[in-house]
Amino acid sequence: MVNIEKVEPKKETKAEKESAVLTLQTRKDFGKKSAHKLRKEGKTPCTVTSNEVGALHYSMDSKQLERLTKHSNFFAKVISITAEVEGKKKNLQILPSKVDFHPVNEEILHVDFLHITSKEVEVKVPVKIIGADKAPGLKKGGKLNLVRYHLPLKAGINSIPELIEINIASFGIGKSLFLSNLVLPKGVKPAYDCLVLSITGRGKKDKEEVTTEGTAGVKEAPAKQEPKKETK
Repeated sequence: MVNIEKVEPKKETKAEKESAVLTLQTRKDFGKKSAHKLRKEGKTPCTVTSNEVGALHYSMDSKQLERLTKHSNFFAKVISITAEVEGKKKNLQILPSKVDFHPVNEEILHVDFLHITSKEVEVKVPVKIIGADKAPGLKKGGKLNLVRYHLPLKAGINSIPELIEINIASFGIGKSLFLSNLVLPKGVKPAYDCLVLSITGRGKKDKEEVTTEGTAGVKEAPAKQEPKKETK
């Protein structure tokens, strides 16, 4: 069974939000040797990709980056930086897109950021499961199969939710939930449809009423009617 505590992201404190500003240093040397040297100095190489300014190469403090990546909403965090482009300083808003880890010690080797050039961005927002203690499917021995710990969403820069709550208090065995079934906050929509979770187990599927409590409710599809058997 999925450990619910592991999928309930903690909200950032005011101090953590204030410390989320990244300080980036421009780097001119590239390659494996240069990257290895940076990591020895306590820095992590990163790249900012943009349709307007191309690829910009930086490094950042490794400890600061490690603290930021521990938050489950790291990939939904818009970061403001000042970058030097063609000899001039320019304010850019960037979004984390990829983090490369060492396969053994899990050290962060490199980070890719995307320069935001449109009003709507695609983000990965963490899921928070609520109502698990009331779910009839789990009480009957079913297992929660959480397929997506982060949901692929599209949202305006000022509309990105910190997390999406999903209430499974009425979910029985055999229940599957797709992203298109969620009622999302205003200004937020699915980037594409996908299976979010299901409750699996032996026995007949339960008939449940779907709750719409929490940040994200669920739209229930109309039930299929079973054909009546003819009597002799």
